[in-house]
Amino acid sequence: MATIGRIKSLQLDIALALKKVAKGTPQYYRMRRYILATLITDLKVINHLIPRLNGLREDIVKKLVTLWLKRGNSSKTIQSKLSIVRGVCQAHCPELVIPSNRELNLSRPPLKKLKIPVLVPLEQISNPAIRQYCALQHEFGLTQQEELWFRGYMFQANELRLPRQIAYNHRDRAVAVETEQQQHLRQDILTAAAFAKPRCAVQVKAQAKLFSDVLKPLGITQPNYYRYHYIKTRYDALHQSGHKPRDVFQQLRRETGYQSNRPLREILQCLKNF
Repeated sequence: MATIGRIKSLQLDIALALKKVAKGTPQYYRMRRYILATLITDLKVINHLIPRLNGLREDIVKKLVTLWLKRGNSSKTIQSKLSIVRGVCQAHCPELVIPSNRELNLSRPPLKKLKIPVLVPLEQISNPAIRQYCALQHEFGLTQQEELWFRGYMFQANELRLPRQIAYNHRDRAVAVETEQQQHLRQDILTAAAFAKPRCAVQVKAQAKLFSDVLKPLGITQPNYYRYHYIKTRYDALHQSGHKPRDVFQQLRRETGYQSNRPLREILQCLKNF
């Protein structure tokens, strides 16, 4: 088959494969489409222009990894590419087995050494509005950007329901209102005028600067400082209630929006002595 014919055949096969995995956010869909489009070019560079995805043999994958490394791609970037390729191929041609990262000698980067200061009580925050926003992090695990866009109507029934439009990872998520502190905070926010009106980007940017001005004198320089402590508190509560470790991390991922356990482990490792 001529080169042009192989390219056309592979393009059609990829288009069919993408229809089978049309899930996730629009951003992630565009990323999948981009990675698979560049895959065609890369296969041509290594002289293995296969007509269909099911021809992606182990030796071809290894040559692709070698090419990406020569281009300066990090191990993490290559693993992200392969994760997308594996997901598409699993849906489109499940009989195809792509080597694991370990088999391809792709090592994981070391855990980040986060520096998270000991918990500063919310009562020490002098500005009432900033204290209330930080409480959303502390009680529900929101990020700073999420809490700045948060509105009172997002409390529904016995849950805080964060819509994908403001979620940092563009995915809906929910956190149950269970503790007494969470219930009090919900009631305060539902009656607060600041959480009733919609906000624009200019207002959010100004509020973020105010955050920094108010919290920096307390030694808090990380925007998601109270979110980290929420993760630690929630982990301890779930662990002490008898949940299995796998279930604990699954629940934490569901509540915080993380897609893997790794960032959670990094945070917990940093806070393990607190």
